[in-house]
Amino acid sequence: MSYQSYKNHIGDRPTEERIKFYRILDYLKPNHSLLDIGCNSGFFSVYLASHCKNVVGVDSLWPPDVKFFGEGYVEENSIENIEFIKESFLDVYLSLPKFDVILALAVMGHIKNCNSWGIETIAKKLYDLTNDNGILFHESITDDFDNDFIDYKKLNQSYIDIGFKELFQLDIPTELEGPTPTIQNDVGVWGNKFSSIRKLTVFKKDSE
Repeated sequence: MSYQSYKNHIGDRPTEERIKFYRILDYLKPNHSLLDIGCNSGFFSVYLASHCKNVVGVDSLWPPDVKFFGEGYVEENSIENIEFIKESFLDVYLSLPKFDVILALAVMGHIKNCNSWGIETIAKKLYDLTNDNGILFHESITDDFDNDFIDYKKLNQSYIDIGFKELFQLDIPTELEGPTPTIQNDVGVWGNKFSSIRKLTVFKKDSE
């Protein structure tokens, strides 16, 4: 079983229900480009490709020689407007163009924990990748991570400080949350450290 579910593929977090609840289609237009950071199985990218011009999904979860679930759907259905990049966002962000819609769903904490970027740097890089009038969907991993991983409230404030406008925030219902997150502590042991409550905040980059 994978992290995401889609159609007949069983997973922990239902793709279509999350897209509807997050109101992504209220903001994604046929002429838009979309970036899916930490795309995991790629099902968000697959579903949303039919609603926009093109999609880029980035995730280093899968080795280059391994075909993951979303890639299989793309091939089976001859979807031509998706590009999956099986590398870390940290390594490829400089080569990416700007996008009209960016999904950063339960992923930015992992980026913060794997490199020296501070919260302000994360906010600046996503701001620079967003087109004017573009939309950023940011989902926290939980509601109470402390600063050794990421503080989503401080990151949200950094998005605002850099120039994003907050449109709305939602508490993610239990049935859409998936498993309780785990992280590695100082001695290398994995285990539950936080509650599993997730929050979605949606931002807009106004024209400069």
